[in-house]
Amino acid sequence: MEVAAVDAEGIEVVRLGAAGCSGCAKTCSAAAVGQMLKRQTKLRLLKDCNFPDLRIGDRLLLGVSESELLGVSLRVYLLPLAGLFAGALGGAQLVLWLGRNPDLGAASGAVLGLLAGFTFLRRRNRTKAMGPVILRKLV
Repeated sequence: MEVAAVDAEGIEVVRLGAAGCSGCAKTCSAAAVGQMLKRQTKLRLLKDCNFPDLRIGDRLLLGVSESELLGVSLRVYLLPLAGLFAGALGGAQLVLWLGRNPDLGAASGAVLGLLAGFTFLRRRNRTKAMGPVILRKLV
């Protein structure tokens, strides 16, 4: 990544070049990640006190901590799944209590629980500051 702008609050970095190699003909995972990153080539970072002298044009190596990556992946997979199962069980019990067929309640509850899990995940991610950190300045 390269520093594109510097101000008092932080820095803006842009991606350099294409991700992945040109020989894979866009069939490998590196090319898929590169295609996703094309949509967002700019990234805003808070100024790091370990690198106070950053200037436009400086090249940086960014990284994400393993614990943060693991925590985000677990939330992304487990929260919607937990919502799906909790909604299915709750919906089936509610409809059974009302004296109806529990299958319809389980299906409806599963969909509502899944949507609730995604909504909770989306709101939680807006409030928690996560993102890459500057690992080092490249020469």
